[in-house]
Amino acid sequence: MTSELLDRYLELRTKLHSIQEEMDRLKPEVVSYVSDLGGKLDYAGVQLLTQVSKSWQFSQEVMLLENILKDKKRDEIESGKATPKKETTFVIVRRITQGHDFTTTRTAFPRAYTAWTEEEVLSLQRRFEQGYSIQELSAFFQRQVGGIRARLRRLGLID
Repeated sequence: MTSELLDRYLELRTKLHSIQEEMDRLKPEVVSYVSDLGGKLDYAGVQLLTQVSKSWQFSQEVMLLENILKDKKRDEIESGKATPKKETTFVIVRRITQGHDFTTTRTAFPRAYTAWTEEEVLSLQRRFEQGYSIQELSAFFQRQVGGIRARLRRLGLID
C-alpha cells in the first residue's frame, strides 16, 4: 500500500501543478471578460465576481517600523520568548538530480539564484496583482517558476 499511496500523491501533485499553470494562463482573460460584463457573471451554477486587491506603498517611517518589528520578532523567536501558536508538518518533494548544473539553469533564467532587488520585489507584487501569470512573471524577471512562487509566498500573495 505504501508505494501505491506515494505514487498517487505524486500523481496528484503533478496534476495540481499542471492545473495551476493552466489557471495562471487563463486568469487574465477571465478577469477581463468578467470585468467587461460589469464585474459579475452567473455561469454554470456559480457566480464569478471581479475583486480588486490593492498593494500599498508606505512612507519611509512605516517601512522602518516594519523592519524594527521584524527584528523584534526574530529576537523573540531566538530568545525563546515567542511561543509557537501552531505547528504544521508537511512533505517537500524535490526532484533528485545528479550534480545540479547551475550554468544550464542560468542560461535559461539569467536572474536565477540571485538576490531580489527591492525594485524587483515591488514590480513582482504589482504585476502579480495586475493578473500576470506565474509563467509570464518567470519570463519577465528571468527567474524559474519556483523562484517566482517562493517570492510570492514570502510576500503573502499565495499559499
